[in-house]
Amino acid sequence: MVYVENENLSSIRNGINNVKTDTESIQAAQGLAAIGTTWFVDASVSSSGDGRTPDTAFKTIQEAVDAASSGDVIFIEAGEYDENAHPEGLKITKNNLRIISKPPFQAIIYNTHASSTSTIYVDGDYIYFSDLLLMGDVYNASYCSEGIIYTSGKLLRTTERVAAFGFSGSGFQFNGNTHFVNDCFTIICGIGFEFVTVVNSVLNNCVAMSIGAGTGFGLTSTGGDTNFFYNCGVVNVDTGISIASGSNDNLFVNFSFGNVTTAQIVDNGTNNKFINCGSDSGISHGNTLAEDLKTIYDDAKYLYSTALDGSETANSIGEKVSTILKNVRGTPKVYPDLANGVQLTAHATNAWTLGTITQVVPANTITNNFTIGGIAIDTISDTTKLYQVNLYYGDGDTFCGSFTFDANKFNGFASYPVKTIQIPANSKVSAAVACSGGAGETLNIKILYTEL
Repeated sequence: MVYVENENLSSIRNGINNVKTDTESIQAAQGLAAIGTTWFVDASVSSSGDGRTPDTAFKTIQEAVDAASSGDVIFIEAGEYDENAHPEGLKITKNNLRIISKPPFQAIIYNTHASSTSTIYVDGDYIYFSDLLLMGDVYNASYCSEGIIYTSGKLLRTTERVAAFGFSGSGFQFNGNTHFVNDCFTIICGIGFEFVTVVNSVLNNCVAMSIGAGTGFGLTSTGGDTNFFYNCGVVNVDTGISIASGSNDNLFVNFSFGNVTTAQIVDNGTNNKFINCGSDSGISHGNTLAEDLKTIYDDAKYLYSTALDGSETANSIGEKVSTILKNVRGTPKVYPDLANGVQLTAHATNAWTLGTITQVVPANTITNNFTIGGIAIDTISDTTKLYQVNLYYGDGDTFCGSFTFDANKFNGFASYPVKTIQIPANSKVSAAVACSGGAGETLNIKILYTEL
């Protein structure tokens, strides 16, 4: 039975607004140890080094995982990685690792092992992934048919901005307890997000897209109880949400459906709740192409600074959606450069008071519209404090983003994700910093941006 309810969602939304999903807060929630060694991986190197610097990087991610210890970070340079040392692909059996790449989706991972069973296999607690693109057998017949598989009996795994493309099996298969999944999507997968034995997990802003086949979100007969799905959606699939008997007490809020050919929701479980799902949530089967594109655009409008005026056609909205996709697929650039940052200074006496707003990028430097996707930091005067960096653009220093981090975990270099609206071409970019102690602390930053 399908339930579509219109209820007062204030309590739910208030709860969601109080959940911190930035990288540092998730790390704190997971109880991760202070960051240890940073290992570097670069597919472009001729042969593997010791992995301790960018110049001596490992050639495969598996080498870095094998060398790492609890609390370590693995940084993956842009490139393609055939992780075929094991049938499971990239095999992770350790705990408390952070595996990250450059946003957006610059590290491409696949598995050509002759007996492949997965592209990434995770059998550890406290594992964090971000900014990866997994490629499967629909794209290339020699690649694996399964994406990332999380095993049962483990807990607190976080997945952010990971995409799975072209898997005849599942893009993501979840087992275990307490997953946090944010801003992930699948394209052309048999099942986009599959839940086999999962409890107490949260999915936020996740989308499954296909070509008129497959299932977007599938909960098996042991698929799980008391999971929360918020602001997710499906486009061009056969079945949107499929829940087998035995999967109970799950909550779905604000779910969108576009061009679902058979059923938006098939619920054979018990006491699963659907609030603002289906035709009440924006995209519904039977909408025109323009209506569907408008809803997709509205969901991502923070990337585009010009609002829709109500007169757009499918073509005009499609062009703007194309601009958004350029931001997802584009190659990020660094300013000023890898060697030289811009120094910011916190207030001389007051804690958590911004210092002077300082120019980072001069006007007329970035000549196309752009977004900022990250900030790199290479020097901090006092690594015992907490810092917040605010970003601004234009001559009027219009606020466009911020992030907070703990310098106790700083290891000589760090990169932090940040989201901004689309910034007009030739705009000046500035920044200011505040910290938990008022002694004029300084840090050097570079911006990671993508031209559109």
